[in-house]
Amino acid sequence: VFFAMERVPGRELLDVLRERGRLDEATALQIVVDVAQALAALHQRGLVHRDVKPGNILWSEARGAVLIDLGFAVVGATAGGSDTTAGTVHYIAPEQASGEALDVRADIYALGATLYHLVTGSLPFEGRTSEEVLAKQVLESLSGERIRALDLSPQLHYFLEKMMAKDPQMRFQDPAHLQREVTAFLQQQRQRRELEQRQKKPDLGDWRKRPRR
Repeated sequence: VFFAMERVPGRELLDVLRERGRLDEATALQIVVDVAQALAALHQRGLVHRDVKPGNILWSEARGAVLIDLGFAVVGATAGGSDTTAGTVHYIAPEQASGEALDVRADIYALGATLYHLVTGSLPFEGRTSEEVLAKQVLESLSGERIRALDLSPQLHYFLEKMMAKDPQMRFQDPAHLQREVTAFLQQQRQRRELEQRQKKPDLGDWRKRPRR
């Protein structure tokens, strides 16, 4: 009996963060797109990952982001009671911290907390103990001061606020929707940069055609 697994290139995002401090906005949002695609596949099977975080994402520029470690994954309908608190306290959703029933929106919250860590280099909620962090996950709102201080885009701020809304009904309701919105924004940003680059290039054609005096 044997079990074959794909050999995935890259490093844990947590190690990349320790080395770089934080990632640029476009790279971080592309990672969200990749992980959202994985969550959509889990969602189709009724599964909740329950431990989305930089330490469970492998990343390389060649391959992109790959979500790993389904050790805490459960069927959403069966997740209930104290079992739902499995996960990493700095990333888990309020309903997960409170021991409530879970669905894929808890993973979307955790992906939002991961995005916050990627673009700011800091955790969204910190405390001296796990209990203090869990309480903040449930009770405190996400502070936008760090985002504004780093001059990140308003659209990124919107994604964070929507992904990490305390009320699951206020979040993106499925990973596919999140993936579409972020992809559309990234495409818009790429088109804007391409247009700016074309506008900066001097038009030498007319100059060459001018007759010499």
